[in-house]
Amino acid sequence: MPVKKLTKSSAEAAKKKAAKVETPVVRHTTKVAIHRGADGHAINRASLIDLKSNLKDLFADNQHTKKGKAEEKVLEDIFEDYDLPGIKAAPDERHFPKKKENFETLDLPKEEIKKEARQKKALFAAGRAYRRVIWIFVVITGLVVLAAGYLMLASADIVIKTRALSVSTDVKLNVTNLTGKNVVASSTPGIVKAISYAFTKAYPVTGSETIGQSVIGKVIIYNNYGKNQPLISNTRLLSPDGKLYRLSQTVMVPAGGSVATDIYADQATPDMEIGATHFTIPGLWAGLQDKIFAESKDGDIKFIKNVKQIIVQADLDNALAAAKIDLNQQLQAKINQNYSGFKQKLYKLDQPDIVFTIYGKVDQATNHVTVSVNAKATVVAFNDDKIQPQLQLALAKAMSEGYRLQGFTGSPTYTLAAADAITGLAQINASVSGQATVGTDLPLVDKSQLVNLSEDQANNYLNQNTAIAEVKINFWPSFIRRTPLLVDRIKVEVGQ
Repeated sequence: MPVKKLTKSSAEAAKKKAAKVETPVVRHTTKVAIHRGADGHAINRASLIDLKSNLKDLFADNQHTKKGKAEEKVLEDIFEDYDLPGIKAAPDERHFPKKKENFETLDLPKEEIKKEARQKKALFAAGRAYRRVIWIFVVITGLVVLAAGYLMLASADIVIKTRALSVSTDVKLNVTNLTGKNVVASSTPGIVKAISYAFTKAYPVTGSETIGQSVIGKVIIYNNYGKNQPLISNTRLLSPDGKLYRLSQTVMVPAGGSVATDIYADQATPDMEIGATHFTIPGLWAGLQDKIFAESKDGDIKFIKNVKQIIVQADLDNALAAAKIDLNQQLQAKINQNYSGFKQKLYKLDQPDIVFTIYGKVDQATNHVTVSVNAKATVVAFNDDKIQPQLQLALAKAMSEGYRLQGFTGSPTYTLAAADAITGLAQINASVSGQATVGTDLPLVDKSQLVNLSEDQANNYLNQNTAIAEVKINFWPSFIRRTPLLVDRIKVEVGQ
């Protein structure tokens, strides 16, 4: 059949007819041939492939990406506008008879198709840029929201345990005699009284003087002879090394027996002190010396100095010092006994009226020094139950602001500053100490100094405070180990 070139109107008619024919889906064609078969028209394969080749350069950038798929959609729209077959599937050979006489060629307006493709690509590119701007805006907005959320929600709870601090102070108190006429305002009632006390005591001396020395001891004399053997006083006893000793008294040594007796050395020197020794008796007949002899045991014979105790100056000084100590101890014991109804009992000695009498002098032969003491004192006795609130108040005033008193450390110590038994007035100094802890309302730390610090930096800053014993920081969110940027998001709790 002859092929004729179509006009624009005939081309539109041909496209409508081609739309009624079931055709395979092909990609990027530029020419379409109408097959006049039994079932109508078919598309020339070569013409479709030619259109694909012409449009390929426009969309060659992103063939295998999301962008490429979007561009394929653009081509689909173009083919739909021109009522052409689709581009998603390659043409099938069986739909394209190879005999030319069975085709009628239709020339489509390629330049118009390519122009519209370029326009739609430009619109697609503009839409893609707009979407990119939208995504950037969304990301920035998300970051801003996250930053604002962190600023508003991030927090750090700091738990501080404080350590107890020692505090002490002195308080002046007044004590008034219960029987006195003069009463001082806010004074404590008690006893203010003058007393006398006396005692005598002997103290040992340490001085000594050597008046002689000797070597004395004991031996046992044995008689293995058949007759009794008398030995007179001063009978000699000779040691193997030639040391000479003598009997202190006359003795009778029975036959076959023994007797213990005292001896002394001829020379009183330290080397004459000996241990277990066998003595011979040079005054006996030589034939009897192996039958009658003497023996000593270890420690029986000793070197002794004969001394006498005398007073030296140090003994007098020591006796006086000891007497002063005894005066205070005995006086305190006597006051405690006489004024047992009061918890606190103090006294003050009248120093000018104390008299110490020492019986003894230097080089005097004696074993002790006697000291006699006569003294006068003023006694102050009172109960401190009602003084405790006053002491607590004074201790609280001595503490730094923001601290609170936990309690006393031990008992208060009282000393007598002045006392007058005549007027019945006394002044007492009370030394009191206690433990103080930081109050929960005290700003231990400056929260502005804790802003935007790492965990280590925050701990280092807090541990510089000597009143802080332990620190624990709870972060939220827990994976961000840094203090918030806002002071209001930092909370400090102070505990004991």
